[in-house]
Amino acid sequence: DDAQDLADLQAEWYPPESYPDGVPWCERLLADPGVMALKAMLPGQCDVAVGVVVALVSKSAIQEFSDQRTVDTLRSELTLPRCIPWDSPERRELAYIQSVGVIGELRRRGIAKELLQRSLAELRAKSPDLRAVALDLASYNQAAICCYEALGFKRLLERPEAYSGDGRR
Repeated sequence: DDAQDLADLQAEWYPPESYPDGVPWCERLLADPGVMALKAMLPGQCDVAVGVVVALVSKSAIQEFSDQRTVDTLRSELTLPRCIPWDSPERRELAYIQSVGVIGELRRRGIAKELLQRSLAELRAKSPDLRAVALDLASYNQAAICCYEALGFKRLLERPEAYSGDGRR
């Protein structure tokens, strides 16, 4: 089941407070119409999830599944200075990549890049008014920085507190 796969992967990568209530929280997340998620599976082993990307693609999903500091940063750094509308819950001009990850032994093999490319293509196809896609990234993760920059992401702001929680993996 997708929610169980997401909860298992998130438990490997993040502290428990990042995904409160485990599977039930992941079920709510994945059921939300403002959320898009893709998972990577091992070929020939359909029951083994090895990676995931989760994007919040509506204002209501961003507000529901992000912390207030993230919402405030998106407002101050993207919607206000770039005149991206933020007036109704179903707005889809801004997306926020909440999570991207691949299990440890399969990292640096292009899986995350492929997940991101496919998710960006799906975001563009389903949200024709999309004007910006944002994400948070740990400054020490040079491999991820190179991947995101190769896909056209630009650095806007450094938020050291975004990855300062105990238990980050």
